[in-house]
Amino acid sequence: MNHRSSAVLAVLLCIAAPAALAQQSTLRPLDPATANLVNPASRAPAIEPSPRESVQQLQGQLGPQRQAPAPLPATAVLPAGSRLSTALERYVRDRGWALRWNIEEDYVLDVNLPIPTSELIDGVTWVVHAYQSQGGMLGVVPRFARGNNVVVIEKMDVRESY
Repeated sequence: MNHRSSAVLAVLLCIAAPAALAQQSTLRPLDPATANLVNPASRAPAIEPSPRESVQQLQGQLGPQRQAPAPLPATAVLPAGSRLSTALERYVRDRGWALRWNIEEDYVLDVNLPIPTSELIDGVTWVVHAYQSQGGMLGVVPRFARGNNVVVIEKMDVRESY
């Protein structure tokens, strides 16, 4: 095929292709009676739902939701202005235990510290972890001697196996 015949072929394809596509097309003209987009004035005005209605619609689509558990009421509060060792000693003593504070550092409570559990072991452990999450009492572990009801706050010995 020479250059001239390929040019003629290209021109013929350009002319014939749109006609062939038009015959194969299944598209139909838009019926203005059924289409609201043709005449926007015929559409009802859009009213946006309120935020509350939007949330209710979404919740209905998502199905039943589990409610977040209610926070546990504080069963004890370590009072602001006291030293942590003193407040914790009072907390364990009120529950029939004794406290041995075997670390050098102590902390002054700036605000009331509510303890969210009624179990002594869980409460003391929670207080230590709360301080550790803020960078205090690092390397400290509470130990619980259940036989004689003694709580010992001491440095963790890494040589011990847990």
